[in-house]
Amino acid sequence: HVWYWGGGLNLMFWRRIPDGRLVAVEVDRVQLLADVVARLPDTGSEGGEETTALIDSAGEVIYQWGAWTPAPSQAPRILHALPAPLAAWRLAWTGTVPVPAGMAPGLLIGLVAIGLALAGLAVWFYRESTRALREAARRVTFVNQVSHELKTPLTNIRMYAELLADELDDEDDRAARHVAIIEGESQRLSRLIGNILTFARQSRDALQLRPTEAVIDDVIRDAIEGFAPSLERCGVAVAFEPGAPATVRVDADALGQILGNLLSNVEKYAHGGPVRITAVQTPTDTTITVHDSGPGIPRGDRQRVFEPFERLSDALEEGVSGTGIGLGIARDLARLHGGDLTLLPTERGAAFELRLRHA
Repeated sequence: HVWYWGGGLNLMFWRRIPDGRLVAVEVDRVQLLADVVARLPDTGSEGGEETTALIDSAGEVIYQWGAWTPAPSQAPRILHALPAPLAAWRLAWTGTVPVPAGMAPGLLIGLVAIGLALAGLAVWFYRESTRALREAARRVTFVNQVSHELKTPLTNIRMYAELLADELDDEDDRAARHVAIIEGESQRLSRLIGNILTFARQSRDALQLRPTEAVIDDVIRDAIEGFAPSLERCGVAVAFEPGAPATVRVDADALGQILGNLLSNVEKYAHGGPVRITAVQTPTDTTITVHDSGPGIPRGDRQRVFEPFERLSDALEEGVSGTGIGLGIARDLARLHGGDLTLLPTERGAAFELRLRHA
């Protein structure tokens, strides 16, 4: 598909896949021009009074070779349109020497050959781009399938760990600590799998909410309770100021996932300090603020932290695990609720403001 925007020709190759969706790859126009020019003859400083130019859809010269510069009023002797998908581009040959009758076909054939080479380059771009797209799709599908396969055994591990914790003797502190670690790590893995599956649904434009009646203060308490053991080990004290006691229609699971991602960041980056969570409710929406005492986020990175796979530092080498998709997922879920997730300016720590509109 060809369209014109931003001062030039744009190319997009698309095809319909078996499930009915359209998959499209846009060709980088700057890279296309760079590769086209790289495959054409050098401009050169020698030669007769002739020049060949590649002209775009607006009549502007993209590139030309030949040392001679024709007068502005001199029309090209031969003008040849390129094959699709570059049909809007033309090759123009201009010279002062009359073209013998027998030479014109050969020159035209040369221009046609160059045109075919340029069209072939566009097709090569398409093949390379679609190959990369197919490989990326296979990887996403594999991760998605593995994540689904892990959900059932992980649920069983969590269930039996909770049963074991209930059956332990109250005086067996060592065993209780071991079971608590199993529960905490299984919850961490559950959050990771949940984020991967949500990201996969988002990539397919299949992310949807399932609103039910819930009390947002209770959802916040449940999220805090789930993180209580790990936050306690990190020396993080949670101060919660409830303010959303009304029963409203929200997707409680999605809200729990948002809060889980925010508290997970507190667990990773805000060791040894308090975190303050507040909720304020109106008849139409609820605002939740999570403010930690960690190192904070530089001003220039306040939007970048929401981009998929973005890490502000090499956290893996610093002993911090994660995929870099949590905050982006949290913001997308908030926006599906008709609200948003933003990073507030603070003197210390990081403060995230979550706004949700009630269904």
